[in-house]
Amino acid sequence: MFHYLKNPNIPHTTNGIEGFFSHLKNHLDLHRGLTIKNRINFIKWYIHFSNLK
Repeated sequence: MFHYLKNPNIPHTTNGIEGFFSHLKNHLDLHRGLTIKNRINFIKWYIHFSNLK
């Protein structure tokens, strides 16, 4: 459960992931007219392009 104590590559807080999801939610708010299917595709592409950085 406390693997982050021995592994320096694992962050000690969840601030990074919370920041990522807040940016995602802000981008989704800009496109609030999307259908559920298109929202899912938007999230998939957002994560895909975020991983390319």
